[in-house]
Amino acid sequence: MMHKLLTAGLLITFGILIISIIGGCSEDEDPIEYGDIKLLATVPGDGGTIAPTGQLKMVFDGFPGTVTVDGTEAKIMEDNTAIVQIADLPNAGTGPDKTVIISWTNLDNSFFGTQTLSFTIVKRATTVVMDPPPRARTDGVVYLIYPTTEFTLMFNEEVVGVTVNGTPAKGWGRNWKWSAQPYLPEGLVLVVVEWINRDGSAGIMEVGPYSVGWGGGDPAAITSGTVSDGAADVDPGPINVGGFRFDFDERITGTINLTDEAGANLNWIGNVADQTATLTPVAGQELVNETTYKIEIDVRDGSGNQLKATITFVTKPK
Repeated sequence: MMHKLLTAGLLITFGILIISIIGGCSEDEDPIEYGDIKLLATVPGDGGTIAPTGQLKMVFDGFPGTVTVDGTEAKIMEDNTAIVQIADLPNAGTGPDKTVIISWTNLDNSFFGTQTLSFTIVKRATTVVMDPPPRARTDGVVYLIYPTTEFTLMFNEEVVGVTVNGTPAKGWGRNWKWSAQPYLPEGLVLVVVEWINRDGSAGIMEVGPYSVGWGGGDPAAITSGTVSDGAADVDPGPINVGGFRFDFDERITGTINLTDEAGANLNWIGNVADQTATLTPVAGQELVNETTYKIEIDVRDGSGNQLKATITFVTKPK
């Protein structure tokens, strides 16, 4: 009996001793302290640019507790970074220039930091329109451009650099010009346009194919026109508003004039460009009814082949 009591007493004493040791160790340990968290960098940086579909990235020197950008909560990553989508920010679509406030805490919320960041949201160009445009064969007609053609490129957003078929174009913003050096090869040619957006991203687009050539031994031919030679009963009303237009099967240069039956010039404004010749009405020189008129066309193609044509027509009675 005494042996059992002694054993029980020893066990109780040993238990108290263990509890005391554990308690003492616990009292001696320092509580965990979370230091200040610093924002080391942002992408984009202050004064930088970013696309509307991009994300703002923040880099910290430790693991943050919470991060917000203008009140929008950012997603905290495992590598001490946080990200937020530009489209999720308040008033993201109200204008290109933005100034936001980044706020963050450490894990126990004992530290609170803020920093202001300014950047520009830039849209990326996605399409380009080229002039002259590529034209398909129509009713057996092949629309040619000269090997020395200068192209105008119009982008849907501003860009900072452009190359066409590997050679640089000249321009700024949305409007650029390019011509092949020394010239485009004859035949079907595909044009490859590459550009750099304002945020540094790249774009590419293929245009064509173009039919490239100097023209054959035959002169240019008229493929369509407002009036045809020998036409009668032509209504002068629509022409007095919209003028005349004649399309050709290849690029031309030259002149086009409107005259009366006797050959007196009526001084309508003539223009010959690319594969089109036009006449624009002039006040005081409008067409009248029951009258014979002539359109005098004198053009040449890229090979110097000349086309001289007279289109005679009569306007309808009142």
